Amino acid sequence: MTRYFETSKEFGSGITFDIQKEFGDIELFGTLMQFKSMQKEFWESVGNGGSITASPLIYGGAIYFGAHDKRFYCLDMDGNEKWHYDTDGNIMKWAVEGGGLVYFGSFDGAVYALDTNGKLAWKFETQGPVLDNPIFHDGRVYCGSGDGNMYCINAKTGKEIWKFTTGDLQTTPLLYRNRLFFGYADNTFYCLDMNGKLEWQKDFGKMSIRMQFGEGSSPVLHGDKIVINWDHEGQSFITALDKKTGKKVWKVERDERTSWATPLVVEVHGKAQVISSATNRVRSYALASGKQIWECRGMTGNVIPTPVYADDIVYLTSGFRGSALLAIRLSAAKGNITGSDAVIWRYGKYTPYAPSPLLQGGKLYMLKRNDGYLSCLEAATGKEHYVNQRLEGIGTVYASLVGARDRLYVVGKNGTTLVVRDGPQYRVLSRNVLKDKFTASPAIAGKELYLRGHKYLYCIARE
Repeated sequence: MTRYFETSKEFGSGITFDIQKEFGDIELFGTLMQFKSMQKEFWESVGNGGSITASPLIYGGAIYFGAHDKRFYCLDMDGNEKWHYDTDGNIMKWAVEGGGLVYFGSFDGAVYALDTNGKLAWKFETQGPVLDNPIFHDGRVYCGSGDGNMYCINAKTGKEIWKFTTGDLQTTPLLYRNRLFFGYADNTFYCLDMNGKLEWQKDFGKMSIRMQFGEGSSPVLHGDKIVINWDHEGQSFITALDKKTGKKVWKVERDERTSWATPLVVEVHGKAQVISSATNRVRSYALASGKQIWECRGMTGNVIPTPVYADDIVYLTSGFRGSALLAIRLSAAKGNITGSDAVIWRYGKYTPYAPSPLLQGGKLYMLKRNDGYLSCLEAATGKEHYVNQRLEGIGTVYASLVGARDRLYVVGKNGTTLVVRDGPQYRVLSRNVLKDKFTASPAIAGKELYLRGHKYLYCIARE
């Protein structure tokens, strides 16, 4: 069953789910969902002409989301509109639920609380647009505004409990163990307690990105530390902060220009190390101290793919103006391992530029650059099972590969998705074409596949 609700021409929000392996018996066919031999239904519901940049909230058997037509919608699970609520501004981010109410912010500068019948419970007005989504916890709603304030609101009454002023736009807040974390456009990161008191703040300074491509490396949380890689056109560094206090645990300067790969944290002999892939070198640092454990040359420029790891081996790929793949045995990696036996095999063809590879069933799958050509190698040895296999109907690919059970899913920018059998022989199980463009990676949750297109958010699921 394929389901989507259209209000406009563009969909731009991000979603993240954990992959569940039981999804493997779903196949895609045409614009309909084919599940085994049973044909499933298909529905489309048309909205009021405003683009959607908010991921939906599913709560109490209904779907809630806002759009750029200044409306907040509620649909049933078959795609029928139950009600909508008109505001005075576009709704940019997703809603949250708590205490029987649904909360969302609007570009008109207000935070709204509605009941499940669409009746207004309260409206909290700020002096700037509300561009990020609120969060709900323990009878309170936390939300930032373009007026430079982070607000704490009573979830039942809509009355202000406290506000924290910084003077710049902020990201969506994160609540963790009675601490509120959020960042501002001035590259400052804040931590507040539940009374709005500042516990710590961290200013990382201005980041100068090559060619104005934007940031790509995400922070990594492991144990009691937050790891941030700050490679840019200025002095690059990698740092670890104490997640409770924000204090610098360690900071190491790096001889690197801009890179976009998110670090990977793995445990080797019971000790965590941070692996950071970049243009000049791949480096590994002890998470506890920041001491460099090993380094290795061999990547191309503009490193983007995230490393993948299994069975003591980390796999690193890059594909801008060249091809590079290194398989490194971590238990043997110490010092400068360039050309050493710790690099158990390498490969110099058909590697990805933007999409990350997929490690599944003892095999490493990867795309060629950002193009529709797939290769499958034996993960332990680098043996070729098949390489540079043309993916029929798929041109440019930016989305990373995802897999579940004995299948992998390849989503092309042109709207074509191929389901490929996990195995040493190339075999396409099914092909799906949606009239949309896709650059975001697909996500799997339970028995549902989510595809974020430029026009729609799609959910493909069994009944």
